[in-house]
Amino acid sequence: MNNNESISPEQFEQIERYLNGQMPAAEQEAFSAAIMANPGLHAQVEEVRLLMLGISEAALEERMKEYHAGLSTSRADKQGIISNTPVNDGKQNIHTEAIPAENTNQQQEIVNPSVAPVNQQPIAAPGSAVTGTQEQTPKAATAGSIQTISAEAASKAGTHATQPKLIRPFFTRSLLVAASLLAILLLGFWFVVLRPSANQRLYARYYQPDPGLITAMSAAGNYTFDRAMVEYKTGHYKEALKGWNQLLTSTPDNDTLHYFIGVANMAIKDYSTAASHLERVVTVSNSEFYIDACWYRGLAALGSNDIPTAILWIDRSDHPEKEALLQQLRKADDRK
Repeated sequence: MNNNESISPEQFEQIERYLNGQMPAAEQEAFSAAIMANPGLHAQVEEVRLLMLGISEAALEERMKEYHAGLSTSRADKQGIISNTPVNDGKQNIHTEAIPAENTNQQQEIVNPSVAPVNQQPIAAPGSAVTGTQEQTPKAATAGSIQTISAEAASKAGTHATQPKLIRPFFTRSLLVAASLLAILLLGFWFVVLRPSANQRLYARYYQPDPGLITAMSAAGNYTFDRAMVEYKTGHYKEALKGWNQLLTSTPDNDTLHYFIGVANMAIKDYSTAASHLERVVTVSNSEFYIDACWYRGLAALGSNDIPTAILWIDRSDHPEKEALLQQLRKADDRK
């Protein structure tokens, strides 16, 4: 493993940034592709990876040594304090008085709260001497200390813990009842007010807008009419009506204008206006729009809920769906 001899400082820094994930996404992707394509670069990257891993392990080992050295020093200090406790010959001595268990535990936490006490000698009862040869076994002392600290931690946690708030079942039931009532009210409103009537549903089933005429939009023709036809065929019915109504003022008996003004008004659901213009067409029996005008005149009557008039004009048409619609209209008329 001597590839690192040929790695320049710039290459080493680049490889280090790659291994630490410090490259931008584009640079990281390009460098990964270069590693796959270049075996020498791949070997250099592995060399640096192992070197960085060794440095990390050495640093970890050094920190562990420092930790164990500090732990041994702390343990020796505590043992020296306990073994040097002064003892008198029967006279009152505050250093040999018994200390309550609660205070003892607190002193243990203050001395080293992160490490459980080990090999700590027991404190003498009043009037007795500390022998210096009495020791707790490390296992027993550690287990007792952990149990004491755990009990106190549990006690403190229980003192400050707050019980989770529970949602009352009554409140939940009230919300469900209110939501159900609201849903019922909305459904009733739609059914009574917004739901289309039977005649409206029948109209929507059979109505289709007239496809209109082919327009050349040439200068030789009527530009205003053709322009209005383009507006009609693209769904801009009101714009189409503006152009056709303008032409109607100069040619009031034009059946073509009356027909398309009528079907355009049907597209915007102005059934009464549509009916008045379509009737001007059906009175001209030789009009090329007569058959279609009868169909749309009947649909305009259906849109206005005038079933008898709808039957009259649908029957005069020659539409492919004439018989099916007449059957539905006669059933609706019988129910009235």
